[in-house]
Amino acid sequence: MLKVQFKKINTPFRHPFTTSYETKTHQPALLISIAYDGLRGIGEAPAISYYHISVEKMINDLQEKAQQLEKYAITEPARFWHFCHHLFPDNPFLVCALDLAYWDLYTKLKKQSITQILEIDQPTFIPTFYTLAMDTEEKMLEKLQAQPWDNYKVKITDERSIEILKELKKHKNSNFAVDANAAWNYDEAKNFIPQLQALDVLFIEQPLAKDNYTEMQLLKKEFDVPFFADESFQTE
Repeated sequence: MLKVQFKKINTPFRHPFTTSYETKTHQPALLISIAYDGLRGIGEAPAISYYHISVEKMINDLQEKAQQLEKYAITEPARFWHFCHHLFPDNPFLVCALDLAYWDLYTKLKKQSITQILEIDQPTFIPTFYTLAMDTEEKMLEKLQAQPWDNYKVKITDERSIEILKELKKHKNSNFAVDANAAWNYDEAKNFIPQLQALDVLFIEQPLAKDNYTEMQLLKKEFDVPFFADESFQTE
């Protein structure tokens, strides 16, 4: 029989993290443990206010279905995900934490890594991005210098933030990408994108509102720059 435990955590940020949605100084999250046969797997999911998911909601949903979870018979992780997906159809954050914990447990039960179980190559180098949240030019330069990195992602909302990006690029010979967090309308995007192309950004993440697919298609036709979805891409 599985044993499921949980804990609310609240991790402080080194700097306030500002996007087009909000400013955060801490990240609340739910930590989940799934234990079986003396072994334990750990998973985690954050609480994101603009998705209307709180740690309290994850805990309440989990407690309501805890007995059903703990009676689950060990099978491969894909089946467990499917089980959780139907058990918590309106809480993909909780499903994520459970899925991560179950994978962690399953690898220990099998005494194999995830790559061995999935029969894929072990990654040797995965480039990541350090995100520079919205701030004053002085503060963003300070964070840039304090965190040497090959790839940066900068939050861009307006002309002023584009000017800050220009200044950042003068101080680092690194790759830069930008993230609008769905803050632009179509006309703003048509104005900002050529400026960002001139700055040779790697990609532009979520320029328009998450459900503005029609104008997003127009941007794809008008501009030769990689676009990445975030808020628009929430389910399989």
